[in-house]
Amino acid sequence: MEQKNRFAGVLIILGSLLNLTRLIPIFLNEEVDFSVFPPDTVEKATQISLLPGWLMSHVMGFISAPLLIVGFIYIYKLFHEKNSGRVGLVSTVLLSFGMALYGIAVGVDGILLPQSSIKIVLSTSESVVSTASMLQTFAHELALMFGSLSLMATLVGAMVLGFSIYTTFKQKTIGTIGVLYGVIGILMLLTDVIDVYMHKNFMIGAGAIFAAQAWYLLIGIRMYRGFERT
Repeated sequence: MEQKNRFAGVLIILGSLLNLTRLIPIFLNEEVDFSVFPPDTVEKATQISLLPGWLMSHVMGFISAPLLIVGFIYIYKLFHEKNSGRVGLVSTVLLSFGMALYGIAVGVDGILLPQSSIKIVLSTSESVVSTASMLQTFAHELALMFGSLSLMATLVGAMVLGFSIYTTFKQKTIGTIGVLYGVIGILMLLTDVIDVYMHKNFMIGAGAIFAAQAWYLLIGIRMYRGFERT
């Protein structure tokens, strides 16, 4: 079982690192315009999507989803062994659902947006440009919708998982971080600091998604070293 937990830890570490570093391929482009970050509008996202690093960045995010989901399943097994299977199941379902939605969001943004952007740049047909523009807007809004749903599932799942880690495995630091992350994030949603649809304060919403990945990294390292060790 210890070997399986170490394997799960590696999966979570790899998945979280892929997300935490996935903007690097975009930032490495000399043509990148940092004034368009964060890409909270269709126009900004379109400009960035034409950069060579865009596809690689989104491939990294897409691959991270199944890695983390499998890791979460192993976390559920740990809770099951401690007779806390129900709580572990709730958090696993929520976090896995959140990562699945995240994978869809980066998949849509990574493929549909650049394809429509290329058609707009290269086409001389007004009808083609008009259709591509509608596809751009649809792709961006769809990605934002899946991204916002992913964030909401992640916030609740992290709160449940953090509390469970604290009480079941006595991992106070990791558990407390998860609870605080979930509670603060939910309060920010309820007070409209983060727009549910991520149209407002996109930087904060995107930052919250990346913050979850940093927490997953801590969990992965803890699982690799031994979840029940102090």
